[in-house]
Amino acid sequence: MGATEEYVAEYLTLRTIAKKAEDAIEAETAITATMDSAAQKSFTYVSVYNFSHYVEGETVEYTDDEKAEMKKNLEAVAKSDDWDAAAADYGYTVLTGSYGVDEESYNPDLKAALDKLKEGGVTSVVETNNYYYIGRMDSLYDEDATAAHLQQLESEERSAHLREV
Repeated sequence: MGATEEYVAEYLTLRTIAKKAEDAIEAETAITATMDSAAQKSFTYVSVYNFSHYVEGETVEYTDDEKAEMKKNLEAVAKSDDWDAAAADYGYTVLTGSYGVDEESYNPDLKAALDKLKEGGVTSVVETNNYYYIGRMDSLYDEDATAAHLQQLESEERSAHLREV
């Protein structure tokens, strides 16, 4: 590869110095993230794409009757004590997630419906342009998700400070 022992030694020395400098800069970061700012709610949900599907290789939009059937199926899942089994009956997948005040990963209409719930509460079918959702609020304050999100926020603050310096 053409690398000499001296070159490798110098590279490793410089990399070690750079890492120590990075660690020192990150350590001086004034962390502003708190458990309150990192607070996460956890939920369970099912989403169903309601716009189109493939029939014999062609894209076909769902009919109003098919969409009504999807909504009926989701309502049955929402009323069930065992979402996993009920969803499987219809070929749906149950997912879980967590979000906080600044989270943008989930559909805002679903989040708005979830935010109205107490723990254990279930949304009605939430309709968006291309999806139907149902959601269940599992925890208004998920300690594990909050701790993980706090670590992520702190890491982002340290990285931003390092880039700034």
